[in-house]
Amino acid sequence: MSAGTKPRYRELKDDIIARISAGELRSRDRVPSENELVDSHGVSRMTANRALRELHAEGYVERVAGVGTFVADMRATSNVLEVRSIADEIELRGHRHSARVLRMSRQRARGEVARSLQLEAGSGVFHLLVVHEENGKPVQL
Repeated sequence: MSAGTKPRYRELKDDIIARISAGELRSRDRVPSENELVDSHGVSRMTANRALRELHAEGYVERVAGVGTFVADMRATSNVLEVRSIADEIELRGHRHSARVLRMSRQRARGEVARSLQLEAGSGVFHLLVVHEENGKPVQL
């Protein structure tokens, strides 16, 4: 394989991603089986398996043992990130959280700050600099 040539599993994977992106394969549609990919793309079963494993690891497909491989519901993947407060994280570890305000000032919201807070430019806001501590030791500013 030359430096510019993609491995076969990558070509197969990219082909399936392209079919999903183009809408040819939609959410919950069945993806061709390993055997079908072997026949249609002239690859080994190991190559087909690797492509499907990577597609699964990257969230493109769901694999159901004994049933098949299906295009993942892409809408569901947008909600996988959960953001917790630092206080909750520390308390979940069984430690004590505390916070100290190092600096507080009243300012006028301008530009991106006003837009992010959905305020009119020039509205009053407070700017805080807070240090969070875990068992009395600083962990976040």
